[in-house]
Amino acid sequence: MYIYSVKENTMKISLSYVPNRSKKGKEKLDVYLIHYLPKKKQKKIRLKSLYLYKRPRTSTEKIHNDNAKYEANQILADAQKKQRLGYYNLEDYTREPESVVLFCEEYIKTLTGKMKENSISPYVKVTKLFKEFFGESRTFADVTVQDAEKFKVNLLNGAMNRYKRNYKKNTVNTYLNRMSLMFYEAMKRGNLTHKRLNVFHEVGSWEVDPIIKPYINLKEYKQLDENQCVCKPIARAFKFSILTGLRTGDIMALRWRDIVKDVKGWHTYVNMQKTGEPIRVALVDEHFKLMGERGHDNEVIFDYSMSNEEYMYFYAWIKATFGDSKAVKEANNGITFHSGRASFITNMLMRGTPAVRVKTYVGHKDLKTTLSYYRGSTEMQEEDMSAYIDDIKGETGVLKAKQILSE
Repeated sequence: MYIYSVKENTMKISLSYVPNRSKKGKEKLDVYLIHYLPKKKQKKIRLKSLYLYKRPRTSTEKIHNDNAKYEANQILADAQKKQRLGYYNLEDYTREPESVVLFCEEYIKTLTGKMKENSISPYVKVTKLFKEFFGESRTFADVTVQDAEKFKVNLLNGAMNRYKRNYKKNTVNTYLNRMSLMFYEAMKRGNLTHKRLNVFHEVGSWEVDPIIKPYINLKEYKQLDENQCVCKPIARAFKFSILTGLRTGDIMALRWRDIVKDVKGWHTYVNMQKTGEPIRVALVDEHFKLMGERGHDNEVIFDYSMSNEEYMYFYAWIKATFGDSKAVKEANNGITFHSGRASFITNMLMRGTPAVRVKTYVGHKDLKTTLSYYRGSTEMQEEDMSAYIDDIKGETGVLKAKQILSE
């Protein structure tokens, strides 16, 4: 005779064994953790990895039942301990489990004000990829660590980017990080997750071998001659990226009406394609040389499309300019158009511009993101120390001069 929904009552949490409703599982009992709520309400959480045989006939089935009961009681004891320590806020259990996709879509709107379908924001991209993999109905309580691990593997080996290629590990890690942040936000707002875990924090990220990627330093920038490129607009746009840190999508969207002047000088405000946030870009003569003669207000400043043909022109130009000293994309981790943004950030930091200012110039929300673009040397202790001592000597000299003058 099997036990039907017998509860082992202890405090406000117990176990329940309930017959499985599927055809294949008709001889099995599912194991549930029951949280008792006010007004005789209950919150049932199925322990998906556990089940019992209704009528164990063999010694193997009897041993399985003993092991399953032991594990279930361990989970019960852990839940009771967490309740005693105040980890459980039982008011949370009165809420219905919330869809991960719907929550993430609403959360993204609070970040950007809207959620564009064609946005390349990692928050938007990972939400779409999650929806493709799990569907829209999967709730926070349903997603297990095993599910998160499968999603992590799929992002690397199964998902495709807009160029129909697999994502690189760095990109996948960015997406996993954004999903983890949204799970933390959901937990802060009272959403119940599986075993009270941020499952995406638990699975972590892919290990990535540290690689110093190439960039264009100030000396190398002077070697770039746009007249040597078959597609001059893309060459000028790349140099403009090195001087401003703008992404190719932001540069392609620039119109002459966006170039304005105020008391501080010429500038433009760019709504970052990736985040939707506006940033101010100061413009000087070197920028205007690349932009050329002013056109009509609605005319694009850099007329290029980044087609496959233009990409090839771009790579050929880089190869012709630097030879074997600079690899291009086909050679793995070589120069790409996006290297212009990394070059701007690296050159700014190399010349001593505070990182918090560079972060603002390129429109990053997190300083860690800005620093991740740094591609320069990290072994400059002698140069930094010499400059530091020179500054001290200079300040000491000024103080002595003021002292002499005061006497």
